[in-house]
Amino acid sequence: RRSGTTAVQSPSGSVRLEVTDADSGRPVPARVGLYDATGRLPLPSNDALMVHRFADHVRRLWVSRRDTWPSENRQVFYVDGSYEGWVPAGTYEVVVTRGPEYQVHRGTVDVSAEGSARVAVALERYTDLPSQGWISGDTHIHLPRDRVDEAAVQIQVAAEDVHVGIILQMGNISGVHFSQPAFGELGRYEKDGYV
Repeated sequence: RRSGTTAVQSPSGSVRLEVTDADSGRPVPARVGLYDATGRLPLPSNDALMVHRFADHVRRLWVSRRDTWPSENRQVFYVDGSYEGWVPAGTYEVVVTRGPEYQVHRGTVDVSAEGSARVAVALERYTDLPSQGWISGDTHIHLPRDRVDEAAVQIQVAAEDVHVGIILQMGNISGVHFSQPAFGELGRYEKDGYV
């Protein structure tokens, strides 16, 4: 439903987001929310990860009500360490997360007309369980892959800091959903410690 509260689009500026791991300084994938004064998420640029959502290819996703999210708005997008996009000038809430071991980043950024605003987010861990021999996993993920090394799937799973993700195909009387290109050893893909 339209709220009627969104102002007429003002001149635009660019916002550049860099997400790193605070300990290593390396760029890391993350889940991001960028909200204007009305709480609206502007359309993400092509720098946001394209995600397969059932039959659609989208850059914006909804965070489930079952998941914790620190903002009233629950629309998000994924980035692979960096992001740049043009948005109407104004003040934006910035939310960046990366799984349950990392502290949530929540801040603001002012974007001026024709200007460029830079946001550097160094995500800090609550704890580093992999260094203690523990790794995170999810045994029930439905994401379609056209190729075993599908970058969008690897980045989305890494952005949630899931080290081992079991990607499942499913079927019912109407057909097969979340098709996979291979299973077992042939379907395994590992990059940067995420399988």
